[in-house]
Order: sequence, then C-alpha cells, then structure tokens
Amino acid sequence: MAPCRQFGHRLAAWRSFPHRLAMAAVICCIWAILPARANDRWSCGSGAYRVAVTDSDVTAGAAQPSNGAAGPTFSARAFASIGFDAERKAFGPGDNASLSMERKFSVVSLVGPWLALRDEAYIDASGTAHPGGETRFWTVDLRRSGAWNLSADDPFTAVQVPDGRLLFLQQLFPASEIRTKLAADPFVRRAVHSSETTLDDLLQDFAEQSDAIQDVCFSVPDDLMSRFAILGAQGPDAVVRIGLPGAGPCRYNLTQLGLLLHPQAPADGALASALSHACRPPAGLPPVTVRLPIQH
Repeated sequence: MAPCRQFGHRLAAWRSFPHRLAMAAVICCIWAILPARANDRWSCGSGAYRVAVTDSDVTAGAAQPSNGAAGPTFSARAFASIGFDAERKAFGPGDNASLSMERKFSVVSLVGPWLALRDEAYIDASGTAHPGGETRFWTVDLRRSGAWNLSADDPFTAVQVPDGRLLFLQQLFPASEIRTKLAADPFVRRAVHSSETTLDDLLQDFAEQSDAIQDVCFSVPDDLMSRFAILGAQGPDAVVRIGLPGAGPCRYNLTQLGLLLHPQAPADGALASALSHACRPPAGLPPVTVRLPIQH
C-alpha cells in the first residue's frame, strides 16, 4: 500500500482538484490489490469458434453458448500427451524412464472451425545417438471430436481419413488446383521438371528428386498435405503455407511454400465465408511449451 500513500501525498498539492485526488487515490489502491491475470495471453474468435492461449495451454472449440454446454474440443497439452504416450510405446519399456519430450505450440490462425498450429517438437531418449523431433504445421477441424488420425508408428505423422480431426489440404481445395499451384512454385520447379497430371504423382516426384536442391535442408514426407496452415485471405484467394520439415542435422528446420488457392469449390463451402473472419495472434506472442512427462 506504500505506493498508494506516495501517490496520494503527491496529489495532495493539487488543492484545486480535491475530487480528482480522491478518485485517483481509490483507483491506485484498488489496482495495487487486484490479482494479475498473467496466465491469460491472448484469445480470439472467428465465426462460431474461439481459441485461447494461456501460459500453459492452447485451447479451442465452439464459442460458449448461453446455456454453457459447449467447451473446448482441442487442448495442446492433451494432444502432446497423446504423442508422448505413442512415442513411449515405440521406444519400449526399457527406455520409458529416460524418455522426455518438449513441444512448443504457436497458433498460426483460426479460420472458422479450422485451427492452424506450428508445433516444434524435441525428443530425448536414452540409447539414441541424437535427439529427435521436428517442426511442422497442423490444421485441426474443431467440429470433430473423435480419435486423432495419427500414424501408429509415428505420432508426428497424420493419416488421411474422411472424418479425421487432422486435415489434409485436398479436403478443403480440389487436388487439381493444388497440383497446378505446386507445379508452378519456383522452389518445387527446382526439383521437378515433369508435368505430372495428378497431385499424388507430383508429390512422389518431388520426394524422389528433392536431392536436386542442395542449398536447402528439407524433406518431403508422405503426409506433406497435412502440414499446412491457412493464414487468411488475399483478395478472393486463401493464403496457404505448406511446411517442409528438415532432416538429419537440420531436423528442426521448416521450409515454407506459399500458395494462393481459390475457395471457389472447396470440399467445405464454409471456407469462403470463414476467410473474411480469420483470426491471427499478435506478433511476438511466445509459444506455449509443454514438457513431458509432467513433473509433479
């Protein structure tokens, strides 16, 4: 309360403003005793959906209705725990005690029910020569609440299924348009010179011929089309980033490809209207770090 007394003494000289003195002293004292809400970092809504970032988690879901029935359908901490459990099973019981994982989640955008995240994962386990992990994008469909469509062998790899919570780009845009825009991308053209007719063929060629690009350390995983984020709109088009992960010594790299895709005939017609309400965090918002196993 000492700052309040000092503040009041200084204002006492303002004899012509007694009512302002009293009001300022009251405000100062109230401010001094109010608890700081340091756990709240940022929140934002896009249409009927909302994302919130605190010191310990990223949560998102349908906006709370008046009856209070809805809640978040995504939690970064819960998602990380699923990956840790899968990784622990892959290493076997002999390594469980020394396995640790750190995930840093950053919100890229919320576009209607689609939440885009950047995930930086670091894995350390006994018996391995080097730490593991990678950096990637995820896009989560907040309307879905079933099991996560992750590979049984790798919790950082998505598997395409019709109702999966983790989306693939061709579930929102026609594969033919994605293929055309990727084939025209200057970075992709450094490796792929043929004119493949399907998206799958183009991605296969890109993976097989990626060694032609020697000055950038990257890889082309099988689930590349799940490693995307929608940033918003540029005119009538959706601004999309596709993340190419690193490999070996540069495993934490993330090389990004930028595409403009027209939502004229997406797999879900809600995308066109959601783009106009895209929500992005302020610059400099730090990621949420989740460390596993949780130390009590």
